[in-house]
This record gives sequence, structure tokens and C-alpha cells, in this order.
Amino acid sequence: MTGKPALRQEMLVSLCTMTTVEKSTASRQICNQLISWPCFQMSITVALFCPTPTEPDLLPLLAISEKRFLFPKCQPGRHLTWHRPEHMDKWGRNRFGITEPDSAFDPAVDSREIELILVPGLAFTACGERLGHGAGYYDRFLYHLAPSVITAGICFSRQIKTQIPSEAHDIKVQHLFHA
Repeated sequence: MTGKPALRQEMLVSLCTMTTVEKSTASRQICNQLISWPCFQMSITVALFCPTPTEPDLLPLLAISEKRFLFPKCQPGRHLTWHRPEHMDKWGRNRFGITEPDSAFDPAVDSREIELILVPGLAFTACGERLGHGAGYYDRFLYHLAPSVITAGICFSRQIKTQIPSEAHDIKVQHLFHA
């Protein structure tokens, strides 16, 4: 099996070959899958993510007014805080190139309110193993989640692997959505 750095590079190269049409079609399909999923339908507070150019775009879900969506912000110590998207026009990119909330306009909210968290990654297995970008933000956050919080990995179908290098600190997701 390939090591994590090599698999990360392989996945990034593969994702960069996807066309805009492929990405938008798959993103729309994933959004439709989520909308029809009972766990999504029952959840009020849902954690999303702002997509990078290599991730599915779930932002159309923001049109669902009966949901309360939260977005992550990377903090020192490699932990995440969660923010409502009330002033997205004021958001900027962090050092990783990820669009994230500006705490001055959208202060952090209590992450214990999250009922469902949609988790990005570079690769996933069918059983929920996840390979992230390597900084550990999501693993640290997922480790401390209450057992009642539902986790779902979000990716393009080409990101599904039969095996991923895994370590004790790697946290699995419970569900997986891809197209």
C-alpha cells in the first residue's frame, strides 16, 4: 500500500484533471443525494465546508432555509471553530487557500449544536476511512464529537479507494456520499 504523502499527491493530480463540468455535475448529484437522505432531512444544524477547487461544492444547500449551516475556521493549535454564514462576503482565504469565516463578522458558535457534519477529504474507503490533507484539523474535531453526531464523508467517486494508510489518530466517518 502507498504511504499517505504519495497517496495525497496521487489524489491531487487526479482531482486536478477533472473538468469544471464534471465537478459541477458530481457536486449537484451529491447535493441531491444529501437532500433525500433522512439523516440530513432530520438534522437542523449541519456543518458544511467551503470547497477548494478539488472538492465538491455543497454551497447550493444554503438555499434550504430550515437548516442552520455552520462553516469551519482553522485556529492555532490545529483546531476548528464553527461559524454561521451571515457575512460570507467578508470571508477570506486562510494560509491553506481555504475560504473561511471572518470571526469579526461571524463569531464562533457552540460546536455542540452540530447534529450532522459533512467532512471533506482527499480519499475515502467504503468503510469510512478518510485521508485528509495532513494537518489533522478534522481528525482532532471528530475525535471529540458526541456519539450522537452523524458524520458523512463527501468526495468525488474517483476519491474512493479500497485501502488507505491509517493510523490510530485517524477518525472514520459513518457515511459516505460521492458522485
